[in-house]
Amino acid sequence: MGKVIGTDKDITVLNTLSDSAYDKFCNVLGLPEEERDLYFVEKAYKDIHEELLRIVFPSANSYRCLNKGGKRTGRIEKFILETVLVYDPRATMHTDRYVLEINEDPDDCMGGLKVYIDMEDPKKVGEGAEKGEIFRRLQHRATELRDMGKFDIIFKSMSYVREKYKAYI
Repeated sequence: MGKVIGTDKDITVLNTLSDSAYDKFCNVLGLPEEERDLYFVEKAYKDIHEELLRIVFPSANSYRCLNKGGKRTGRIEKFILETVLVYDPRATMHTDRYVLEINEDPDDCMGGLKVYIDMEDPKKVGEGAEKGEIFRRLQHRATELRDMGKFDIIFKSMSYVREKYKAYI
């Protein structure tokens, strides 16, 4: 098993980036819909994405393949969730060969995303143990919602993540 990812300095940097990105997201959603420009919001979450890649490499190839709920991701899980909700580098991380069955609740006021935020990858051993699914599937589903323009749902999910994880940081 690998070491826990994220030093105190890493967490401080991620917190600063996260707070700034969330404020930008909040400000943009406060504008009339025709005036919204999400470029700077996506750029802010891309900065978190790049910081996460810096932190996890070479321990893992991608933070999106880590196990949600795993010991290694504990300190950075909040930041991974926030990032996958808003930013998708459109890498080929999605596959139809997932083994977890996830039943979204369309009435969760989060477009079915709450189930992904609340669940953990099952504990696995042996080959493939490092290949978590939850972060990748959440990113894929959130991208679908963003592509449909449902940024209010993404923001509700983001607010839920920030509330749920504020005690962990």
